[in-house]
Amino acid sequence: MKRQPGLRKAQLLIELATHSVGTPQALDAYKLHLEQLLEEFDLATAQLE
Repeated sequence: MKRQPGLRKAQLLIELATHSVGTPQALDAYKLHLEQLLEEFDLATAQLE
């Protein structure tokens, strides 16, 4: 039976994951896109009323 990964291994994986995915620019782009979608939703709602 193999030994299960320990707490140290889990902490290392979490640390690596926090620095390995995405860029700050991507986060800003997604926020801008979300704002645009919300504005489109508000406009469509107003047009339906």
